[in-house]
Amino acid sequence: MANRNMTNFAKLAASPAAIVDPGEYGGLSRHDYDEITTDGTENTGERLFCGRLMPGERFHEAIVVFGALGAGRTLQLGDAADDDRYMVAVSVAAAGNAEARAATGFGFKNATLAPIDMFLQVAGGLLTAGQLIKIATRKSRD
Repeated sequence: MANRNMTNFAKLAASPAAIVDPGEYGGLSRHDYDEITTDGTENTGERLFCGRLMPGERFHEAIVVFGALGAGRTLQLGDAADDDRYMVAVSVAAAGNAEARAATGFGFKNATLAPIDMFLQVAGGLLTAGQLIKIATRKSRD
């Protein structure tokens, strides 16, 4: 059975060792938190802005916690270039939580010079009023 090195480990194990992006090995971890209480006017297509991926930052994960927002209602987490980059549509009919770890977003790095605004996008109709939506994200940078 063969042993294989993943991309960054191969750089570290090379002789001489190659430079690894410090944001990928030994980088700083940044955690953000935001919340909103719904007022019942949030409707399909509406975006609830909840954070930024700064230049050079890499997205790792987010946890979304929500109250019962209505039958057939969903939330997804994305940005202007991909509205479900971090989390595909998740049913929010009953209170619960969801992990934002979509394959397209896990490890996504903002290689631009401008912040990328992140948002939860509503689908399925009006959200139930008086429900709390919370989100916590984890990102890294050098």
